[in-house]
Amino acid sequence: MRIDDTTTLTRNPSALGTSTGDTMVLLDERGEYLELNPVGVSVWESLERPMTLGALVLLLATEYGAAAAQVRGDVLPFLGELAERGLVLLT
Repeated sequence: MRIDDTTTLTRNPSALGTSTGDTMVLLDERGEYLELNPVGVSVWESLERPMTLGALVLLLATEYGAAAAQVRGDVLPFLGELAERGLVLLT
């Protein structure tokens, strides 16, 4: 599925994760681990409640003082990986 600003991102309720200091480790549906850096943790925590990509980009741009276009470009590949691994659901 193509992700655009109107796509709603929802954490998969069956996803398991644990904090490891300022990082986090998630277990995907294949039983493989994914380690998140601090920015990845921020994205994951922001998706505690479903939100659109547009809302997430604005939130992160404000949090990190970055341009929305830069944030979108940086976060799209990560969200694609989360979706491919079944950790985030797209609607």
